[in-house]
Amino acid sequence: MSDHNELPLPKRSIRTTIELPLFLNMLATFLTGMSMTGILLVIYGMMDGLGPWWFLSTAIPFSLTGGFVVLYTGAYCYVNDTSSSSTTAIRMMILDGTMALGTFFGSMFSSYLIEAIGNVYVLLISATINVIAYAFTNIWIVESLTGAIQNGATKIFDLQYMKEMFTECFKERPNFGRTQIILIATVRLLVMIVTIGTMNLEYFYSRKKLHWTLRDYTTFSAIGTVIAFVGGFFGIMICQRICRLGDIPFSIIAILSAILDNIIKLFAVQSWQMYLSTIASPLKGLTGPLMRSYVTKFLPTEDIAKVFALLCAVESLAPIIGPVIFNSLYSSTLSVFPGAIYILSTAMNIVSVIMLILVQYYSWNRLSASAFTAIVLYRSCIYNLNHTVDECELFLSPVKTNHTSNLETDVQKYYTYISTTKLVLDNICPAIMSVFVGVWSDTYGRKPLLVWPLFGASISGIFLVIFEMVNSLNPWWLLLTSIPFSLSGGNVVLFTGAYSFIKDTSSPSSRTIRMLLVDASLCLGTLVGSLSSSYLIVHMESLSGAEQGRAGSLFNCSHLKDMLKGCFKHRPNKGRNIIILMAIIKLVLITVQVGWSYLEYLYLRNKLNWSLRVYTTYSAVSTITAFFGAFLGVMVIERLLRIGDITFVMIALTTAIIDYMIKAFATQWWQIYLSIFVSPFKGLPLPLINSYVSKFLPEEDIAKVFALLCAMESVAQIIAPIIFNSLYSSTLSVFPGAIYILSAVMNVICLVMLIQVLYYSKKNVVDVNM
Repeated sequence: MSDHNELPLPKRSIRTTIELPLFLNMLATFLTGMSMTGILLVIYGMMDGLGPWWFLSTAIPFSLTGGFVVLYTGAYCYVNDTSSSSTTAIRMMILDGTMALGTFFGSMFSSYLIEAIGNVYVLLISATINVIAYAFTNIWIVESLTGAIQNGATKIFDLQYMKEMFTECFKERPNFGRTQIILIATVRLLVMIVTIGTMNLEYFYSRKKLHWTLRDYTTFSAIGTVIAFVGGFFGIMICQRICRLGDIPFSIIAILSAILDNIIKLFAVQSWQMYLSTIASPLKGLTGPLMRSYVTKFLPTEDIAKVFALLCAVESLAPIIGPVIFNSLYSSTLSVFPGAIYILSTAMNIVSVIMLILVQYYSWNRLSASAFTAIVLYRSCIYNLNHTVDECELFLSPVKTNHTSNLETDVQKYYTYISTTKLVLDNICPAIMSVFVGVWSDTYGRKPLLVWPLFGASISGIFLVIFEMVNSLNPWWLLLTSIPFSLSGGNVVLFTGAYSFIKDTSSPSSRTIRMLLVDASLCLGTLVGSLSSSYLIVHMESLSGAEQGRAGSLFNCSHLKDMLKGCFKHRPNKGRNIIILMAIIKLVLITVQVGWSYLEYLYLRNKLNWSLRVYTTYSAVSTITAFFGAFLGVMVIERLLRIGDITFVMIALTTAIIDYMIKAFATQWWQIYLSIFVSPFKGLPLPLINSYVSKFLPEEDIAKVFALLCAMESVAQIIAPIIFNSLYSSTLSVFPGAIYILSAVMNVICLVMLIQVLYYSKKNVVDVNM
């Protein structure tokens, strides 16, 4: 019942008292709830004739009085009221740490006490400690809320409090505050499900796999608790403050350490490996206090108690859901693979990490590409179409209104002219450089191809910030921000270097997943890439014997001649035809990807009246789906089913065609989301094509062909906006979904060419790892 009676508390805890949940819970628990539970436990321990199902009745009094959910709701609110923002995290960690210390002493000495004095006296000791805790709380803790009304316990179940909690938790907030609350609550639920699910089974797992006794396990559990307590204390007091890590990045590190813990336990065959898992994850218990600390820093004071109650309510579901999921899995896999529970734990923790990355993304409040689109729409409306500020400022609003409907067509058409020009300017220099850099890097190394574009991206980023800050700048000034990145080679040179670097440093068996990681990193955030040039400057060169300097020799025409000769020389088993087909396929695919991606926000704004906020939420969901789809596809489906790279590309393109057709004719928001989930592999074709090429070519020709493929990519980024923007501008008032019809048709053409490549590959005597 504890999952029902905690909901009305937040309003009560602010307007009436924050001590009340503590006082009510401790009074009811230790005088009635916990006392009754303790008495029932003593009776159950004394009466050997009672069956195990009678044990369930001992939980009823504690559950009826709210249990730990009500206790921790009050405790966290109390800490928030009595702490500064700089000490909230450490105090919440201490709160969790006290429970960890109690768990340590209980785990360490329980088996010895049971052996020495028996079960009944152990339960009596437990009840006595609870009474002492109640007395301390009731006598010494002072109310933290000034002006709190006393004696309001009878009003605690007023449904108005529950309604207000949900209203405040899920109301629209700036900077995606509502989305952050939902993500944090989901992460807490997942983390608690993993914690409770594995905690209840860890003894059985270690008993079956390592033949541990109860004493062995309680010693391990006690040591693990101490390490978690010490690690949490030093993590917040020292690591976080010295490294100046925020609460969310540190939470991500904590969950990553928990993933390491799960992986070690999964493969443990010796007792020392279990202890190693504990030592390797000293920070894994920090996610709770860190996320609560983060909540206190970005929410207004009057909403904190409500959100804390929501988090506690969500966490109260974990003891219900966790045992059902994990116990069922453990029971099903016990005789085959009992470590399956740790695989599930790892998967759920990875989901939590992805969600926390999104929270961090929202907390940075960075300008996304779609946000810049809104800025350019706004400035085009004012400076080029000569509308008033009042008319145009609605384009900057994160919430879409109908007041701009009479301006949408003209403004969007004008925007397509700017974006087309910008994209052409972005890719002219990279297109020229791409035909030289492949052969040049065979002599002078891959690292310059990584450092140059990242430096250029950093300068372009500074220019973008200036453009955004100076509101008086005409939108055509946006073109100047493209120059540094374009002159340094852009994404074309960057990915030529990246793919060549991977080829130099990986085996054929691991090349696909590594190339996938390159593309996935782009999806998860270009900001990290732009700022990582300082790391790449000192990174070890992947090409042994590379000559230093000589950037001036980049445009030597002999490099162009060598590249063309290496790409188009006659090869056995139609190798030259395969290269040409792959280059054309990549040209078409990049054209499609670039073409619709810059217009999707405008299309959804026009077709479904989506606001910027709705679109960025959809974009985030799409990125996560593509990320997981890519890893599931390469790591699981491709390897288990032994599907070759080309076959999998064809599957991915087929799902992409379905995606485009759904979007072309969508009339409801859910249909757009449906298109995401039917095409989880649509981001795989490009890395899989690069992987395939690297496997069937000799080592000395791979960089040359990668340069050709990247040259095709740069050409695609020039022609894509010309084709798609022109089509969108022409069909905007009739059928704006024509861009998706064109995308589907171009994908069908790629499928036909891939069938031909697959035919050639089947006849190829070289092992292509199909």
